Amino acid sequence: MEMEFHRIKSKSIVSARRLHKQITETSKKTVEQEENIADLLRKNTELQQDMNIKETNFKQEISILRDKSVKQDEFLKEQEAKIADLDKKNTKLIQDLTENKKNF
Repeated sequence: MEMEFHRIKSKSIVSARRLHKQITETSKKTVEQEENIADLLRKNTELQQDMNIKETNFKQEISILRDKSVKQDEFLKEQEAKIADLDKKNTKLIQDLTENKKNF
């Protein structure tokens, strides 16, 4: 009976050591995974911030381009109005010249 007790005790000690080793390895892996998760979260935050900055810059560029487009449209309309005015003056001058030619 004492022999049986020592045999069971010895097996229990071996099992306890094996379990302790597995728990230690699992704990190390858990810590590594937690560190990896923390690193990924940090990188994700950095990427999100970078993306937000790029999005803001992109929106500013779009706004600037829209402003330029509006100004170019206004300039174009002004130029078209000037051309129309010059065309009227030119037509008037041609008419005056034609009138003057008839009168001579």
